[in-house]
Amino acid sequence: MRMFFRFLFAVLLLQSIALGQGEQLVFQRSGFASVMPVYQRWTASDTSTFSQTAMTLSVSVPLGRSWSASLRTIAAGVSGDVASLKGAGDTQIGLSYNLTEYNIILNASANLPSGKEKLTSGEFETSVLISKHVFDLYVPNFGQGAGVTLGGIWGIQLSEKLVLGLGASYAYLGAYTPLEQYDDKYDPGEEFLISGGMEYRASKSLDLSCDIIFTTYGRDKLEDEEIFGAGNKFVVNAQLTKHFDEDELWIFLLYRSRAKSQYAVGESFVTEANQFMPNQFELRSHYEHRFTPTLTGRALVSGELSSETADRYSGARIFGLGLAADIVLDGAITIAPVTKYSFGTLKDDVKVDGLMGGVGISWSF
Repeated sequence: MRMFFRFLFAVLLLQSIALGQGEQLVFQRSGFASVMPVYQRWTASDTSTFSQTAMTLSVSVPLGRSWSASLRTIAAGVSGDVASLKGAGDTQIGLSYNLTEYNIILNASANLPSGKEKLTSGEFETSVLISKHVFDLYVPNFGQGAGVTLGGIWGIQLSEKLVLGLGASYAYLGAYTPLEQYDDKYDPGEEFLISGGMEYRASKSLDLSCDIIFTTYGRDKLEDEEIFGAGNKFVVNAQLTKHFDEDELWIFLLYRSRAKSQYAVGESFVTEANQFMPNQFELRSHYEHRFTPTLTGRALVSGELSSETADRYSGARIFGLGLAADIVLDGAITIAPVTKYSFGTLKDDVKVDGLMGGVGISWSF
């Protein structure tokens, strides 16, 4: 049964990430609160250097045996050889309900528009830059208007070793004003997501899992006029977790593919001739060693490869190395420092390197 619920939580987390809502959708059986200050800096050989300092606050509170409520809010600042952009981000609140007898977990979350909108042209250019997936910034956007996400997952344990699950989500994204010099409201299209996954316990020390996620989008509007249709997104990932006494090896592989988008031309929509959004392959891995009951260390390895498109930040060949730790204090408070160095190239052999450092502090209750 423990394996079964762990699998359901993992698939819900992947659904929430795909919808851009973060971890607040996951059902929590115990409460926690955490803060995470993070500093990230990137340099590109053909452009300039920029950095982001961010702070995230997350809280999750169980409400009885079946309900769980959560909140997540952020603040960040971007500076360097780009237009400065700083302020609060949007706030997400969530509610989860666990239908144990039916093997179903239901989720509802709302995006509250507390983030910075009505950007100057320079700030808007900075916001586009930090949204690029290749930089993997802790806060990739600030204000995106009000929104609601509804989702759920059903799972079935076929045996002591095998669990299967199916999920679906719907996201409504409200209109907002992205530029201060224009009053026009931009209304992102709705998002529909379906997912399926499995987890297989090959042995007492080896777990394998795989998930498939498909997302389709409604058309974006500007002042009630349809202007853009994002291409469908397909994601497949696989995980391996191997335990060795006090050690653990974890490997996560992900492939993300986007179909061509459509643009309004007159009264009709035309599919882009050359795909702009690149397809991506990602690797995340760590080797963990438990030094003492209160100290765990991890060596981190990551990589990202993307296809080359018209996007200047495509064609990525990025690799990362890092260190992280969990330091447990009195059984309830955990301090989690992390640092990582990334390097590689983008399209046209542009060299990039990045540095990340942060310290998470969490309290379980």
